[in-house]
Amino acid sequence: MADDYILSYHLKQSGFWGLQKWIYNNNTGRYTSSFLGAAFAYKGFLYNYYFVPLIVLLCASLWSFYWISTCISKITNCTSRKNVGVISIVAWLTYIIILPEKSTAFYWFSAAITYTTGTILFILYLSNWITLLSNNVHGIKRALNQATTPILLFLIIGTNELMALITMLGTIMLFAFLRPDLRSKHKITIVTTCLTGTTGLLLLFLSPGIHQRVNGDLFSNLIPAGLSTAIWLAVSVWYIMKLPIIWFILILLYFAGLNTKTGEYPSNLNILFPTLSQKRLIFICLMIAIIPLFLVLTGSHGSFPMRMLNVECLTIMGCLSILTYYMGYKSQAKNHFAYLQNIVIKKYFWELICIFVLISPLPYQIFQTFLSGYNYNLAFENQNEALRSATSNTVVLPSDIKTSRKQIIKNNNSFIYGRAIFREIGLQNPQLIYFEPIKQEKSFQYKMTFYDLDSVKFGEDWYVNTLKK
Repeated sequence: MADDYILSYHLKQSGFWGLQKWIYNNNTGRYTSSFLGAAFAYKGFLYNYYFVPLIVLLCASLWSFYWISTCISKITNCTSRKNVGVISIVAWLTYIIILPEKSTAFYWFSAAITYTTGTILFILYLSNWITLLSNNVHGIKRALNQATTPILLFLIIGTNELMALITMLGTIMLFAFLRPDLRSKHKITIVTTCLTGTTGLLLLFLSPGIHQRVNGDLFSNLIPAGLSTAIWLAVSVWYIMKLPIIWFILILLYFAGLNTKTGEYPSNLNILFPTLSQKRLIFICLMIAIIPLFLVLTGSHGSFPMRMLNVECLTIMGCLSILTYYMGYKSQAKNHFAYLQNIVIKKYFWELICIFVLISPLPYQIFQTFLSGYNYNLAFENQNEALRSATSNTVVLPSDIKTSRKQIIKNNNSFIYGRAIFREIGLQNPQLIYFEPIKQEKSFQYKMTFYDLDSVKFGEDWYVNTLKK
């Protein structure tokens, strides 16, 4: 992918810190993402072990859900490791299922390190606040939480613009509705968090690189951004609500709210947020879902990649989860659902979870990627082998990727590819693996530089290396 080869090119040209400077001045102000990207690409590690970031991000996301589940369990007096493990796995699976573009969330390194890292850090940041407000830790652990909270916010802001604005706005709302004496108690943490958050936002949005990414005059972008916000908000809600497992999760959260209604501090939300009402919470959720999205679309003139839609969908799911839990918490109908709770939670929980996971898009996406990913991988391996083994400064690639895929399937005499339905699935784009567009000028420029080539013929087109000095 083009962005991955850009890292290699500028690492060779400018070194590790020179790459940070180039990205900040010419590409983007995402200081956290650029640092992690350069760290993985250092000395060619990324290009030899491209699967490692995928494994790291999958494990880190699962661990983050386990960590926040542990923090929540301590304030709800549900400390069973089995329950925490169940909640973690269900939350993690739900997180993966609702992602509109899973391939860029995990497989494509440059996108994954930018957006998935922000999600993982946000979960840890939220866990810190849950622990601090619950007053469950003391001494060194408490001091560690207080110290890492502003650091986590600073790192989150440096991942991507949408996550930065969502986190900062959510933090402001948290401080605004927190009980006054608790604000005083955590005054130092709140002040340092605000300072580091403001510093991070200034570094991000005042960077020369981000100014180059802004399209046109911001004021002229307001109307297109408003229309795009409405469209992408509707798309995000549709991606989430069309999944049956989401309705099941929301029902579980409603029941969880019912069961903690009579709880005491710190699980009693009325004590933590005395001025928070259901209407105000709905208003806050709408603000968090809409305002950051609108601001990002204003800067991009309505352009919104699918990998960023992943962040918006997770934001809306988070808002729906909090709102549903709070509705159950405030509800007076606890006894009306006792029989249903018994069926859903105690009798058939695992059966229902398995059914909802199986009817989600994930199993098909895994199956489809297993078939088509194999063919795509062979096609790209053939291409890369031609690039690696070039005996001159000019190389002719075997064919374009689409033709290569068809030839690979045609030459494969196994039973599975002899059937039309499997053959057609095998020709589709793999949904869990990201591949660059077949003909992309920028990608070939950096690819030729990576392999030290002057020109490449791809299909019927010639590409000349303009970067090579």
